[in-house]
Amino acid sequence: MINQYLARVLFLSVVLLAAQCSSSQTQENKPQERGQVPTTGCIQGDCTAGDGTFVYNGGDKYLGSFKNGLREGKGTLDYASGDQYIGQFVADKRSGDGTYKFANGDVYVGQFKDGERAGNGVYTFKEGPVFEGTFANDGKSGNGSLKAGDKLKRCELQDRKIVCEADKAEAPATETKTDKK
Repeated sequence: MINQYLARVLFLSVVLLAAQCSSSQTQENKPQERGQVPTTGCIQGDCTAGDGTFVYNGGDKYLGSFKNGLREGKGTLDYASGDQYIGQFVADKRSGDGTYKFANGDVYVGQFKDGERAGNGVYTFKEGPVFEGTFANDGKSGNGSLKAGDKLKRCELQDRKIVCEADKAEAPATETKTDKK
């Protein structure tokens, strides 16, 4: 008798659970049926194997190509912070040629690898100076030249700071910070 009672309770639990799952799926589909656009996830197109728009929980928004559900090919990633990346993606990471516009007005145009600035690039500060050279470790290291006005100095990137050789007539080398990203 107890076994039959437990079997009925278990059966009713499974039926109720199935009904609840079915009901929640219906609820999830209703906003789209009414013409409303979802606010996160794939909001337009094919975010599995094509072109689409995907909005992440943190507010970042990607518009571009997908392959196997990952960002692959050309795309634009607008960050919730106000930063923007336009360029190539490989296996969901910034890789290849791209432009990274920082919310503070600085711009990096160059190469990326595995999501980081790596290779040749040009970093333009909103104040005007331009660093051109090689970047490694997402800008933590590298070398190149800094042009400020009509002055051109040989420099290195050291822990995301630009350290330049001092001219013979000038004071010791100056440092200019690059952005965190």
